[in-house]
Amino acid sequence: MFDLTDNAVSISLAEQMWKEGKPVSAICHGPAALTNVKDQQGKNIVSGRRVTCFSNDEEEQVKLTDAIPYLVETRLKEVFTHQ
Repeated sequence: MFDLTDNAVSISLAEQMWKEGKPVSAICHGPAALTNVKDQQGKNIVSGRRVTCFSNDEEEQVKLTDAIPYLVETRLKEVFTHQ
């Protein structure tokens, strides 16, 4: 899922699905793949929406905070504050 965050093909597919009114969803760590997906106005599709993901606390509980390139909860919060 981390490689999907900046993957042009993944982003393009999700944006096309969004523009066509198709469901775009992800679970667990998957919402990280939506952090660079924009709508027709250039706004991130998760901005202003309620989103769930594997939380920072859960990462700490399974002791993986140092094993991954970034925390999904933190990345999603960054998307919300930069919109």
